Amino acid sequence: MKKIIAVVLTVVLLCGSFVVANASDFGLSDLFGSMYNDSSNKMPKNITMPKKFSITYEYVENGKFREVTMEKGEDENYHYKDSEDEYLFVKDGKGYKIAIGTVNGFAYKNNDKYTFDHVKELTQKFWACATPLDDDFTMGTTTEEGTGEICGRKTNKYKVDLGFGYNFGGYSMSMSEATFYDFDQDTGICLASSSNEDVSVMGMNAGDGEQAGFECTRFELNDVTLPKVD
Repeated sequence: MKKIIAVVLTVVLLCGSFVVANASDFGLSDLFGSMYNDSSNKMPKNITMPKKFSITYEYVENGKFREVTMEKGEDENYHYKDSEDEYLFVKDGKGYKIAIGTVNGFAYKNNDKYTFDHVKELTQKFWACATPLDDDFTMGTTTEEGTGEICGRKTNKYKVDLGFGYNFGGYSMSMSEATFYDFDQDTGICLASSSNEDVSVMGMNAGDGEQAGFECTRFELNDVTLPKVD
């Protein structure tokens, strides 16, 4: 949706520069004001990751169901697996050694140590689900939608609405998006998200057809056993 917003705003600015003299209903201040989310503080900002956990999300990518799993053991090691990669991050002093999953088990990439920031880069598919607000949640209007339950965890539900519609001297444009979130009540970790969007320029659908969405299918805090490096 961010790419769509960027494209729409570009078109808005270009159209506005050409037709502003004839479009009395055009106002950039109104446009940006309608998109700013002044109620975003309703959603959790501080995430508390458990000392040990095993969390799996299911999402759709290129029309196929995918899974991403992140696990942390009591020894502060991490295990990560998605549809393409599998890693074991072994705590060593203040850094982590990286072992790569192979058909014969895990083997160290090298003897170097890496920061946790680098670990998060390699495991971004997980963090994009667990902490989606890290990227952008300052647009739209947030409303509380009650409570729910996912994987036996109580959740707080939220809805973020984003939309505007303008006519620039004959150039019509509209955009709307509703994004739904379920956040774990105890930790603030996001357990599910889905969105519906509609973008129209001059009566034609300008959406890219991609719908963001994921749901937690496993949330375990007790029975957590990480693999070992062979």
